[in-house]
Amino acid sequence: MTLQPLAVTVDGAQVAVDGATIVANASFAAQPGDFVALVGPNGCGKTTLLSTLYRARKLSGGQIRVGGQDLAGLSIRNSARLVAALPQSETHELNFRAEEVVSFGRRAHPTDRDDELITEAMELAGVRHLREAPILSVSGGERQRILLARAIAQHTPVLVLDEPTNHLDLSHQAKLLRTLSTLKRSRTVLAAVHDVNLAMHADLVVVMVDGTVRCSGPPSEVLTPQLVQEVYGVQAAAVQHPITGRQVLLFG
Repeated sequence: MTLQPLAVTVDGAQVAVDGATIVANASFAAQPGDFVALVGPNGCGKTTLLSTLYRARKLSGGQIRVGGQDLAGLSIRNSARLVAALPQSETHELNFRAEEVVSFGRRAHPTDRDDELITEAMELAGVRHLREAPILSVSGGERQRILLARAIAQHTPVLVLDEPTNHLDLSHQAKLLRTLSTLKRSRTVLAAVHDVNLAMHADLVVVMVDGTVRCSGPPSEVLTPQLVQEVYGVQAAAVQHPITGRQVLLFG
């Protein structure tokens, strides 16, 4: 079955943890097939907000809709058929083979295509050669790519990535961008990123500050030197990349 990306609407989302409000009245809308980059300082609520999309945390207010369906009204299993995730950090105590780890992505909705989807996901994430490797024996970057393959293998119309470039060297960061370009043909991708120049590749940038959405829009309109100064307290200049022609930011 061909995978079709779905719209994601975050409407007044609120999240409280131990009585403290971490996300307050956050709203934005992603169109089907968008790559959405969430940016902002450490502790601004990016990870917490994204975790509500894959049901790791509950909303204390507001609503999140995927393809028009309220996620809160779905079972965890049915949510997992819509949204897959690469969390920011994950520990492994059991030394599964990489291919076994990727196969866990098929648990939500197993089909007779599982082997094919697992192989395709490992190929796309660039880890097919590691399929027999024990997960505890690989490098941090390799583990990150194996977990990305697991999320891809889940074969959902929405993919959530929390700091996907963690542990990746420069070469694999570039490969990740190419992978995202492939993924967004059949998925809506939402990612929390620290690198604002990575966010320049997004269709929609959502800037979070102190648990709220400060602004959102196309990267060239949102990621300005003025905003970087206001949000991060860092001086920046916008220049045109000599190879790609894309706007990038230089920091002083």
